[in-house]
Amino acid sequence: MTNTFMAQKILMIRHAEKPVAGSLPNGVTADGVQDDHSLIVRGWQRAGALAMLLASDTPLPLARPQFVFAASGQTSAKSQRSKQTVMPLVTKLGNAVVASFDFGVGQELSVAEAIGQCAGVVLVAWEHHNIPIIASSFPLSSNNKAPVGLWPDDRFDLVWVFDQDASAPGSGYIFSQVAQLLLAGDQEV
Repeated sequence: MTNTFMAQKILMIRHAEKPVAGSLPNGVTADGVQDDHSLIVRGWQRAGALAMLLASDTPLPLARPQFVFAASGQTSAKSQRSKQTVMPLVTKLGNAVVASFDFGVGQELSVAEAIGQCAGVVLVAWEHHNIPIIASSFPLSSNNKAPVGLWPDDRFDLVWVFDQDASAPGSGYIFSQVAQLLLAGDQEV
């Protein structure tokens, strides 16, 4: 894997809300068909709110992405939730964004390498247990103060932000965690 990352900023999000095994509400496709591999209605609401937030003149520390990566259900995991989470944004941005759904869960190191080749702002939507695998591929600056840990099991409302260290260009990223605060019940960091 390459050690040089060109992305000025990397935003990482967990896919939006999903069904809880054995209970309601059910997941539904964009067309309203019941599907346990899809988002629940609250997840679709979050996806729409994220599109509005990230397609606008997004306030710092967030930014409008030029590249979007989302896990697809093409591997053994059939989940479409990561892709469904970013599709409203991809649709809203149109030709202003390059979207890739070529990677699935289990291909985290390959997606990290692809992210490293993107110059600009990158958004990644992934399954939360595997987000740290991707994140661990990003070199951290010696000025980084916050540790990158595990994604909390109960949080769909966070953004992990990796900014190139402006005080030492090329030295790596500074990590921060931002609360989305998009839907009722979203928590502060």
